[in-house]
Amino acid sequence: MKHKLTVALSLIVAISAQSPSVYAQSLAASQNSYTPWPKIMEQDILWRKRIWRDVPVTDKKQTALVAGNNKDLSLTDVLLQEAKNGNITLYSPVNDRFTTTLSYTDLITSINQLPLTRTVEDASGDTYHECVSTDRFNVAIVKFKIKEDWLSVKDSKKVTVRILGIAPVVLIAKTDGTTTEQPLFWAYYPYNRAILSQYKVPTQNISWDSFFENRAFSSEITKMVE
Repeated sequence: MKHKLTVALSLIVAISAQSPSVYAQSLAASQNSYTPWPKIMEQDILWRKRIWRDVPVTDKKQTALVAGNNKDLSLTDVLLQEAKNGNITLYSPVNDRFTTTLSYTDLITSINQLPLTRTVEDASGDTYHECVSTDRFNVAIVKFKIKEDWLSVKDSKKVTVRILGIAPVVLIAKTDGTTTEQPLFWAYYPYNRAILSQYKVPTQNISWDSFFENRAFSSEITKMVE
């Protein structure tokens, strides 16, 4: 089993280094179009690896995840706006299995109760933590968690990647003066792709759906199970 896991991880790392053409969706389509995933029958799956990864927002290429502009919304703002409008269902961060729905009202209430903070670097290069007002919660987001499946499918020459969930993670202050990270909510990605395709990524000429489908982000694998 250990040997199989090592081989699988090596395969995943190798595939990750290749061009986005290895992924399930065709990238020949318009950058902003929404292409539904082709159906995959369970009996056609030869092997499956479930991956959890962290996408840091400190990377300058990924600041659009938390920083919108006058024209386009950050990813979290898109999800919250559509949840408020009743178009997206968000899930409690109690687990990453999408078992407990979270209403927009309850989510905002929970955000207002969090002691949000952020790490600030002064002119001398020293860092300290600064309290963040709840109406500016985006600046407390340090990363996004992604849960996804990597699939080897019968009669396919590609490894198919299906993102399952996305969760913004904020930094909060503890009573002992230290900090910890906590997901705000989970969004079930497959159900939200069509909506995400309607919003442009700030400073980029692609939709949020294309951003994830084209793997236009850098990340670190934190967990993998068969």
